[in-house]
Amino acid sequence: MVNDFRLVRPKTLPEALGLLDEFGQEIEPVAGGTDLLVKLEDGRIRPSQVMDLSALNELKQIRLVGEDLHLGALVTHTAVLESPLTRTEAPLLVMGCRTVGSTQIRNMGTLGGNLATASPAGDSIPALVALEAKVVLASKKGERTLPVEDFLVGPGKTERRREELIKEIILPCAREGEKGFYNKLGQRNALAISIANVAVWVRLGERKNTLSRVRIAFGALAPTVKRGRMVEDALTDRELDEASLKGITQLAWKEVAPITDIRASAQYRRDMAIALLYQSLYHILFLS
Repeated sequence: MVNDFRLVRPKTLPEALGLLDEFGQEIEPVAGGTDLLVKLEDGRIRPSQVMDLSALNELKQIRLVGEDLHLGALVTHTAVLESPLTRTEAPLLVMGCRTVGSTQIRNMGTLGGNLATASPAGDSIPALVALEAKVVLASKKGERTLPVEDFLVGPGKTERRREELIKEIILPCAREGEKGFYNKLGQRNALAISIANVAVWVRLGERKNTLSRVRIAFGALAPTVKRGRMVEDALTDRELDEASLKGITQLAWKEVAPITDIRASAQYRRDMAIALLYQSLYHILFLS
């Protein structure tokens, strides 16, 4: 049963930050509510106050600033899918957001909420890590910026302090010659939590079938979304064919540390990490 709490609804970001500064551990921010409401219902959290952020329109903007794309923390997955800016400048993030839950969840769930929940299986997070996105955290004392990869500490754990809100996510705009692919395995084709997923973002090399820059992020395969740096290095600046690609992607087995749970065994997840990565890179190099 949901415990009793006081609902507050600030109208501006400074007002919200003032409430966090005043009440600290006693107040819980809520964006789309797709995760928080479940935790309230289960009794996993029992805040005395819940702060509804839905009136903070300044956190719902998608905008270009120089060569970077800024996405407010309250931007929904549907907004990512529908924005001409994200489709042009962050197609990999669009691919990830397309696989999130149902239409209703995509309409309500937000990028900031997905980061705050810090699920290793979150569908938008591998894309953000592969794109080397940064998260901006705001408090009454000011702002600080962290790479998304460093912001995530463990399942459900982040570097956000109690007096801070996620303000926005910043990622570099896509450049000529850059391509990406997002690949997910679930127990069914829709409404499924990832058994494994991978986001790949590359810059094509000047020579055919070469990559001058590679960024890989694995989801649901470690306590946090994890970069595949060993594979990245092995793929960079060498001519690739199907055989060499298959051999290099085997390194993914060493990059991940999955668990066995009700959805899949650790061994199966490792095998799928290799398969999903190979499919993604094959698509980028030979099909697109």
